[in-house]
Amino acid sequence: MKIKLIPYSIILIFLIIFAVFYKSLKDTNIYTPETKINNDIPIFSADLLLLNENSNSTEIFELDKFYLLNIWASWCVPCRDEHPILMKLSKNNKLTIIGMNYKDNKKNAKSFLDELGNPYKKIIVDKRQTVLQNIEEARGRADDIINQGNQSSIYSSHMADAGSDQQSLEHAYSIINRESSFLNYLDLALQRIDDTSFGVCSKCGELISKERLMEVPHATKCFDCKTSNV
Repeated sequence: MKIKLIPYSIILIFLIIFAVFYKSLKDTNIYTPETKINNDIPIFSADLLLLNENSNSTEIFELDKFYLLNIWASWCVPCRDEHPILMKLSKNNKLTIIGMNYKDNKKNAKSFLDELGNPYKKIIVDKRQTVLQNIEEARGRADDIINQGNQSSIYSSHMADAGSDQQSLEHAYSIINRESSFLNYLDLALQRIDDTSFGVCSKCGELISKERLMEVPHATKCFDCKTSNV
């Protein structure tokens, strides 16, 4: 009777497959975010959607309370699906829900809440999107004034009307220039957040005070370096 021996190569292949399979059983695809306890909330200021006012992080997030920060938008389909859950959670007195309206139109965001209810104590507005919307609206007003001017030039127009249109046009251009400049500063600040240089004075290398960052979130210099003539 002959005994057939299994080649070592087959055994080796089997062991490799078993090792890979065993490792895959131990590994999980469950995302476990890093828990940071007792860390301060970053200092920031933000516009609030429904209150039409500006607030800061110390006013939005009070100490010794539990908060849920939810990022949402009226165009977001999953946001609509999860909204009933947020409405139920909002009835829990031990939990405060703060919303951040992201890349949205204010009018559409308000209509979304009017339709489905508002589970948020306060809603932070995406500042960059607000600036873009202000630029778009100002450009629309400027285009309307120019088109009306071209139309009225066919007929006789009163000088006072022409002067008023010119003033309105200059105002619209002023808003476009101001908001475009702010948008540039805002984008640069976001870049500094990515490269971890945000809040550090570009001149002396010291930390910029929280008070200054509250007043000028896109500041690149501390107060002393900003006011120094050297």
